Amino acid sequence: MKPFFSIILPTYNRGYILENSIKSIIRQEFSNWELIVIDDGSTDDTSEVIKKYLELDKRINYYYQRNSERSAARNNGIAKAEGDFITFLDSDDQFEEKHLKNLFDSINKSIEKSVVFVTGSQIVDTNGKLLSVSQIKPKNCDSETILENTITPGQMCIPSNFLRKHLFNEKIRISEDTELLFRLIEDAPLKILDYTSLLYIHHVGNSINPFKNNVYLERKKTLELIFKLSVGKKVSSRIKRKVLSDCFFGISKYYAANSNNWMVRWSMIKAIIQYPEQRFKEKFYLVLFPKKSI
Repeated sequence: MKPFFSIILPTYNRGYILENSIKSIIRQEFSNWELIVIDDGSTDDTSEVIKKYLELDKRINYYYQRNSERSAARNNGIAKAEGDFITFLDSDDQFEEKHLKNLFDSINKSIEKSVVFVTGSQIVDTNGKLLSVSQIKPKNCDSETILENTITPGQMCIPSNFLRKHLFNEKIRISEDTELLFRLIEDAPLKILDYTSLLYIHHVGNSINPFKNNVYLERKKTLELIFKLSVGKKVSSRIKRKVLSDCFFGISKYYAANSNNWMVRWSMIKAIIQYPEQRFKEKFYLVLFPKKSI
């Protein structure tokens, strides 16, 4: 039977945590799915971890590729997907048991199927303790919704024939999901769903770690590319300044963690210049006392 959902799970050296993600899919109340695991050149025990699941459940497929980063892995999974709709799960995150059932019901109730369905998410620690809930707040237009909320691939569900026309930009390492969404909304709107069934697991190995990696500098570069797109050009000056200010604020945290006080001050001043309307006193204080930025 043709699967309704194709779940694409890219992974790289996550053998120590991958099982939790796979188990969360097997436990789904909705059963008509296929799981496509794309191993992006792992050198740990990832292949051994997944081997038993391949024997246990025929809905699970495993493919190994040379290390090419997660966008290439996701695109590889999209090419292999047979489902009507595609969703994603990172190898350190999980779905709640009703995630696919809720998506299926929402899709069936929707008059328009050529939309990007988006759920909220919950951030939990490795012990399952809830840290925060991220419920998407729709704005006046989809571009503002994307920029003023966190929307990860795990929150997206997209018609497969539609997604294949866009794909992830493999040259982008950070905020590649944001850039994809901007291209998607040129042809289809977002449909924000009111449940938070993606579990984003916060742990020391998260790739998006502003203290270990200068991810906000990379995000700033991606945003500058987005603002050159036809939809990006329509984003208001206020929103552009706000999100760029947030980037400079994040950049300053990276430099603070690496004891580069001059770059902390420079980044924080840029944050103030871009958007002085928000957190001005805090930003100015951190210019004077950069070590407090962490």
